[in-house]
Amino acid sequence: MIFRCMHQEIPEIKNYYMNAITANDQFTLLYKLKEGVSSDSFGINVAKLVKFPDNVIEMANKKLTSFHYLPTTMNKSVKKNGLASLKNALIEVKQYNGNENQMDKLENLKNTLKNNKFIQTFIKSVCTK
Repeated sequence: MIFRCMHQEIPEIKNYYMNAITANDQFTLLYKLKEGVSSDSFGINVAKLVKFPDNVIEMANKKLTSFHYLPTTMNKSVKKNGLASLKNALIEVKQYNGNENQMDKLENLKNTLKNNKFIQTFIKSVCTK
């Protein structure tokens, strides 16, 4: 998400990934750097490769599942509005300078985010154990 914003402001920034093949629970790095965003995350595969503890890999798999759950549970409109609300909230918070008059605005912002289905689902998916 941060990269998606940064590359619009700084065109020199580009995203690359290491190409790999995963099949039948096998993982093979192709050692080819490709421009763009990988459709898969290979972090768990690499963790298995370097013999991370099973409980860490299991926890990572659960977290990955929760991230995959998020996009499929809402329609595009809900996600789009949620992301717009989050972006606006971050802009508002960035502009906050400690002025007492802004406290009501921040309180309203907090309530708006609290009542946003996308934001709440996102927070739950990120914060689940």
